[in-house]
Amino acid sequence: MERSKFIEQVTPYFIQHGYKTLRVEEISKLTGFSLKSIYNMFPGKSSIISSVLNHRNKLLLRMGEEIKIHSTNAVHNYILLMLKSGEFIPFEQQLENLHQLQKFYPEHYQDNLIELKNIIASILDGIVIRGQEEGFFRLIDQRISVELGTLNYLNLIIPNFLSPDFKFDPELHKKALIINFVQYLRSILTTKGHQQLKLMQPVVEHFMNNTPNSFENAYRELADGLWPAGRKG
Repeated sequence: MERSKFIEQVTPYFIQHGYKTLRVEEISKLTGFSLKSIYNMFPGKSSIISSVLNHRNKLLLRMGEEIKIHSTNAVHNYILLMLKSGEFIPFEQQLENLHQLQKFYPEHYQDNLIELKNIIASILDGIVIRGQEEGFFRLIDQRISVELGTLNYLNLIIPNFLSPDFKFDPELHKKALIINFVQYLRSILTTKGHQQLKLMQPVVEHFMNNTPNSFENAYRELADGLWPAGRKG
């Protein structure tokens, strides 16, 4: 119970500050857990990060389920997923955290990639099946569709950070991620789906007008990608 409470408290700090920056002493001050208590539960920071990643993945799955419940159809579901994922962990911070994870904690990086892929595939699979049943998505093999969507996402958000030629540019990769979201959605829409997409424009406009400035540019880029002509504002 104490261990679960600690992980719940410390996860937002790792998401906000990254995996490299926080020291165990700072974690103790932020959470109110003594160093002795922390080291009784975990042998070191690496073990804490492993538990934080597991907890974050559970939160991501829960977010996917909540979005599904509050969406009116599959197109709405997919767009809400795009919008909410940027709020769950801001795009720039997602990339920076992954960068740090691969560089400083490679022992957790590969396992986290596998788990992240499974979560993305699970969420997309539900949306694709729903969209096919509603007539908004083309009747292609959803396993192939989900695999392509998942791989495209991972290839864009998780480049080879350790390559000597790689230059980390969060803004560039954020734009690439948004483009991938848009292209994947457009590739699976039926004519009926494209008609439904037009009705979703106010949803994105609402998010643009009611979110912190740090998200506004991402939503504007998303809207420009979904509706390249005729968007208000």
